[in-house]
Amino acid sequence: MAELNGQIVGLAAAGESGPSGVAALTSLWVDPIARGQGAGDKLVVAVLEWAKAAGFGQVVLWVTEGNSHAETLYERNGFSRTGEVIDEPRREIEMWKRI
Repeated sequence: MAELNGQIVGLAAAGESGPSGVAALTSLWVDPIARGQGAGDKLVVAVLEWAKAAGFGQVVLWVTEGNSHAETLYERNGFSRTGEVIDEPRREIEMWKRI
């Protein structure tokens, strides 16, 4: 969770992915009133720290194509595109980071 002035303004969820040694950042949400104030970065860092402490070697995620703010957030935190894409129900791009 991310807080701002005592209010919850963001949430992230992560867990084990299919392949051994891989964690997945499965969701991340930041309230529009808190965007641009570092809440997203704090949530991504928290997931990366959790994954490393749990013994995972990498973290993967999927981002909706065209969500440039989210993709920029992930790139800023060291993620890059893998080249994998899914098209149903909407086009999503896989990103990953070795930790």
